[in-house]
Amino acid sequence: MREGHDELGYLAVDVDPENKFFVVYELWVPLAGRRRGIGSFLLRAAEDIGRSLGYGEVLIRPKTMSKEFSQAELEAWYLRNGYSDLANAAGKAFVKLLRGGTERAVPDAE
Repeated sequence: MREGHDELGYLAVDVDPENKFFVVYELWVPLAGRRRGIGSFLLRAAEDIGRSLGYGEVLIRPKTMSKEFSQAELEAWYLRNGYSDLANAAGKAFVKLLRGGTERAVPDAE
């Protein structure tokens, strides 16, 4: 996402028809762009993409990339945006049900 020549944010997702979850790999907003709603805009855009592709859940494993924004603050931000801590996940993961999406079954390995 850009404003003029300035980068306002970055979003990377994974679309894998064999995965139950729509996966957000990275969501990043530079320090100067934070607390302006850019991260929320990008997160909603990712959710809309996942929903439009028929996913019923989105998964993210947040990791802070900044000394100015702690891991605890980042995780609290996802909780405020409707995500839940995914119990028993390998590493810290958060999941959100997408309204209007469908529950995707993961195909059995043959």
